[in-house]
Amino acid sequence: MSNSTTDVITTFGAMLRFLRRQARLTQQELGIAVGYSESYITRLESDTRAPVPSMVEARFVDALSLHNEPQLADRLIALAKAAHSTDPSHPRVAKVMPHTNLRPHLTRFIGRGRELMEVRRLVTSHRLITLTGSGGVGKTRLSQEAVEGLLDHFADGVWLIELAPLNDPALVIRALATVLKLPNQMATVSVDALSVHLASKHELLIFDNCEHVIQVCAELVEALLLACPQLSVLATSREALHVPGETTWCVPSLDSGESAGLFADRALAVRPEFAITSQNEAVMAAIGQRLDGIPLAIELAASRLNGMSLEQLAARLDDRFQLLSGGMRTALPRHQTLRALIDWSHNLLTDQERVLFRRLAVFAGGWTAAAAERVCAFGRTDPHSRAELYAPNVLPLLLNLVAKSLVLVEEHNGATRYKMLETIREYALETLTACGELDELRNAHARYFLDLVKSTAPRAMRESGSPLQFVLGAESDVWGKQLLSDNDNLRSALAWSFRGAGERGIGIHLALWLSGFWSIYGAYLEAAEWLVVALAQLDDSSNSETRAQLLIALIETANLTGQYRRADVYGEQALAVCRRTNQRFNLMRALQMCAGDWMHRHGDYAQAQCLVEEWLAIARELGDVRHEGVAQFWLGIIAMNLRDFDRALHHHAESLRVTPVDEVGTRRVAEFYQAVVWWLMGDEARALAQCESSLAHFRETGFVLGTATALHTIGDIALFRGDLERARDSYIESLRLQYPRNTRQRMVWPLAGLAAFLADARRPAAALTLWEAANTLRASVASSDYTMSHAGYVCHIDSARGALCPSDCESAERLGKSMGFDQMVAYALAECG
Repeated sequence: MSNSTTDVITTFGAMLRFLRRQARLTQQELGIAVGYSESYITRLESDTRAPVPSMVEARFVDALSLHNEPQLADRLIALAKAAHSTDPSHPRVAKVMPHTNLRPHLTRFIGRGRELMEVRRLVTSHRLITLTGSGGVGKTRLSQEAVEGLLDHFADGVWLIELAPLNDPALVIRALATVLKLPNQMATVSVDALSVHLASKHELLIFDNCEHVIQVCAELVEALLLACPQLSVLATSREALHVPGETTWCVPSLDSGESAGLFADRALAVRPEFAITSQNEAVMAAIGQRLDGIPLAIELAASRLNGMSLEQLAARLDDRFQLLSGGMRTALPRHQTLRALIDWSHNLLTDQERVLFRRLAVFAGGWTAAAAERVCAFGRTDPHSRAELYAPNVLPLLLNLVAKSLVLVEEHNGATRYKMLETIREYALETLTACGELDELRNAHARYFLDLVKSTAPRAMRESGSPLQFVLGAESDVWGKQLLSDNDNLRSALAWSFRGAGERGIGIHLALWLSGFWSIYGAYLEAAEWLVVALAQLDDSSNSETRAQLLIALIETANLTGQYRRADVYGEQALAVCRRTNQRFNLMRALQMCAGDWMHRHGDYAQAQCLVEEWLAIARELGDVRHEGVAQFWLGIIAMNLRDFDRALHHHAESLRVTPVDEVGTRRVAEFYQAVVWWLMGDEARALAQCESSLAHFRETGFVLGTATALHTIGDIALFRGDLERARDSYIESLRLQYPRNTRQRMVWPLAGLAAFLADARRPAAALTLWEAANTLRASVASSDYTMSHAGYVCHIDSARGALCPSDCESAERLGKSMGFDQMVAYALAECG
């Protein structure tokens, strides 16, 4: 191909159209090859939609057969990059607010061209589609591959709700709320609340693996579709939801060619030297047919090539199916055929492998080798064999199960984790139940995760043995990341302890210790729900230490979920219990929580000071220098808000004097607030230097909230010094750090700062809009004040208001007041980024 032919083509769309025609492909055929809809290809070719360069390189080059024409491939990619970089519709906030949570797959998607087209057609023409079919037929993978080509069709996003790990139907609504990041101020998650959140959104929800929670899913989906006219739902299930308006579509098995292609692809992954010949193609097709074209069954069969020849595998499959089907192979439903394959795989295991296999079913969402050793290893005699399982044998046996494709291995946050495909886990769980071990394994599972939570907790919590020990610094963030991988296991353990035949005490203490973990990630609703369930297990007249700790934890969660009256009641009860039973340590934490309420929510600094002084007196009486140091800098913060700067500096100095050198977190926070006081006293240079030092420490140790607060203060200093670029960058970084954690009370500050920045940048309308949005958020989270910079912000906003006529001011302010939380964050980043 001569370069002159394509040199005159100057846009990506024109180049794509030229190359598609050269490859003799229709728009529909190209869309199937790259995973996009036909309408999306049309928009790309008309240059009304900017391409994603990485997708062009990864998919289009191959689909257009350009591997032997590198100059044309390079030209296409270069035009894609140029179009992408100049696309005015490309949102700068995409990293903060993605429109899908679908993840890329690590294996190739084989065949299914007709099915992809049909599912896409159904999804774009019906509001409720349910993909049905037997276990392992590929409903989940097909649904996700199909909608990846439709992301542009749903303006507000495509969201996957994975239901397979849930063992309690009551968690379905929680799972949806978690995916949608529902506002934290809501007391409970309800169908009505979800309907309000989704009422005006044009979204597609994918409810994956509904069969074990089908009644709840059916009721939820029907209610949401009735209340939300632009909402669409794609469900996968072994049976229909039976909801009015539902269109069901049965996912067929792979045809013979697709089965052979899938088998060959997976066989090459197991044996790279595997060669595809005209002779073995027929054998592979026969294997696919004997396995009814079920993808999971084919993948399991292909994995056996690591220990036998293709011909041996084919013969063994044929013998086994004959034994299980009794000669009536075609009469078996597909799910029984899949069970036959798993039966066969299970029967190939040794006695000890079988014991471990069934016991691993107790884990939800995966596990580590250490977890398997602790939960699954105990010397119980199995009724079907004489095998016993001990900890040293677990890892070798686990690796055997990986090699036999009954367990998957993956890297998650740098750690090796294991998981079962859900169909296989179901089979193992049935076996576990039949052996009479389920209750014992569930309790062992819950005990293990309680021990894990406590043993990995921050040092201050471990040393005191209290989940309520005040922790500052990076340890809490590190702890949260450690536990995040096991979130499904933690929920499963809690649900079993409270709702099954579990040990209630384990559930109570697990909920208590997890309250801090949930707070780290802004999961205040979930924390409140589990803590309330835990409190209900205790008698109202109980004066136990556990009840006091639950009440104290509930003060914070009630405030953060908007249950302010409940927070006050919990505070009164906690103080009463602690004082009545002389629980001095718990009383300190109760005083701290109540003082925070009086300071931040009521704005009553005098009452807050009385409570903190009582807290300080107890710390001194107990010789608890950690709490003494924290109480001192709290007194400094109160004095600072009262503008008594000398007294504020005195308390910060006292905090630094009494806090041990190794309590770096407390010391750094005290130094930071000391810097804020210096700034308010006019010593900007000294304040900025200390803030930058604190920021560097917070970044290094991973203390995210400390980092965000320091960035905000540095932004304030820069704003009032006229360094607008640094002010904007600091506010934006603070906002981005806090957005994923949903710390809305703290996010008021950088939003207000950015409004002041816009005023200084001579953008008065945007400044007023963002200012009113921040005020709306402030009211919704019951914050009594901004920061000490509030008066300075007001001056900037007043100047913006003076630059506009009254009608323009009113219009800008009305827009800000109408914004939801996600909208105001997106607006701030788009206007200031």
